[in-house]
Amino acid sequence: MRAALILMACLVAVGCWNGENVQVRLGDVSIGRQLIDLKAALDQGAMTKAEYDRVRILLLSLGQVCENTSGQPD
Repeated sequence: MRAALILMACLVAVGCWNGENVQVRLGDVSIGRQLIDLKAALDQGAMTKAEYDRVRILLLSLGQVCENTSGQPD
C-alpha cells in the first residue's frame, strides 16, 4: 500500500512539472525500505509483476537522481 502511495505522489509531481525544479519529499523512508515494501506488495498479490517492475525502476531512478543532485546517497 505504501508503495502505491509513493508511486501516486511521484506521478502527481511529474504530472505537475512546469519546467522548473520540483522537489518531492518522501519523508524518512529510504529507497531500500520502499523496495522492501514493494516486494512485499508483490508477494502478497497486491500488484502484478509488471506493476512491480515499473515501480521498482522508478524508485531506483529516483535514488540515482537524489544521489546525483545532493552529492550524497539517500
